[in-house]
Amino acid sequence: MAKKKDGDLVVSSGGGVMRDLVLRFKLIVRLMGDNRVNPLLKLLPVASLAYLFFPFDLISVVPGVSALDDVALVSLGAYMFIEFCPPDVVEEHM
Repeated sequence: MAKKKDGDLVVSSGGGVMRDLVLRFKLIVRLMGDNRVNPLLKLLPVASLAYLFFPFDLISVVPGVSALDDVALVSLGAYMFIEFCPPDVVEEHM
């Protein structure tokens, strides 16, 4: 079993949604700063966050649903970014 180094992210079976969100955010920040991750791939989370600030929505007909598509696109962008990063780099940062 590997020893824990200072600054390592610890993933445990317990915890809640907020803890998982914080760990995922920290992982994304660390991957964004890693030179082994393709620079074009780093545009994915940036573009998904930029979508929040654009004045148009994909679904604007139904009130309340437009907020859900924003959340869905940001979470999809974060998920895809982590999935497309090299697995050994992701494992190292976790």
